[in-house]
Amino acid sequence: MTPTRNNIATTAPYRLNARAFTAVELIATLALATVLMAAVLSITGNLARNLRSQKQTQNHSKQTLWLNAAHKIIATDLLHAQQVTSTKTGLHIIGYATINNPPNNTTHHPVHIDYIIDNSETPTRLWRQQHQLNTTPARTTRQLVALGVTDIQFTTPLTDSAPPDDANNPSAPTASEYSITLVTQQPPTRETHPP
Repeated sequence: MTPTRNNIATTAPYRLNARAFTAVELIATLALATVLMAAVLSITGNLARNLRSQKQTQNHSKQTLWLNAAHKIIATDLLHAQQVTSTKTGLHIIGYATINNPPNNTTHHPVHIDYIIDNSETPTRLWRQQHQLNTTPARTTRQLVALGVTDIQFTTPLTDSAPPDDANNPSAPTASEYSITLVTQQPPTRETHPP
């Protein structure tokens, strides 16, 4: 049988009833896809903000640990200090608080200690430079104390110190309190240490 115009129309009725997407269906699909994309972008944006916040918290915690350790080291040096001078780039201490490195224990030897703020790098670095005087030749060591410190604000005790009770023990406590503030890019941390 040869196809004729009438046979084609009757043998393929599915082509006449075939449905396409309407404009309303396409618009609804696009709206749903837009809502889903907005939700995904919102979730990923929140995740990125949370990660940044966690990283800042970790960095702040690390800097707090560094600053607490720096306060402890400076307090030990001030405890055994005979003379303390605040300089433009840090602090100069003359006393009897040599730190052996390692194991970081304090000995009772004459020493000049300089706390030096190094602004040549970012973040700034606070160095403790120790000149041990009772060795031949005089031994100098340098230790990184803290990162991000831009200034050391040092206040001497309100009362004048009395001379040591024992002339053989020059590191006997002689003052009531020292106040040390390590200034950083964040608000400064302040601790008060007994001598």
